[in-house]
Amino acid sequence: EENYLGGDLKNELSNTVELLKRVYNGTTSHKEKEAANLRRRLQKELIEFQENLFVCYNDLADEAIRLKAKQDIKNSLKPQAPFTAFKYWIIKENSKLNSDFQDLLPT
Repeated sequence: EENYLGGDLKNELSNTVELLKRVYNGTTSHKEKEAANLRRRLQKELIEFQENLFVCYNDLADEAIRLKAKQDIKNSLKPQAPFTAFKYWIIKENSKLNSDFQDLLPT
């Protein structure tokens, strides 16, 4: 079965589950630190992404700032950007975002 990103759904789910396990579990002191660092990176990345979404759709924000936020969103949706699967999920789950950024999502 294929997912909306065009990949194998079972494989994608398995990879996501494995990433979440690594983020939230650690079996040794070193692994716990790695998990905490990965969790912080994921949180930071998603907070920045959501802040850019907020600015992009904030009618009170300066137009130049809104355009920069939109460009930052586009950059963060590139396949080489970190944690893109989580960002794609955010976009796909919101009809307005999906409509506005659909051309940037994998087919």
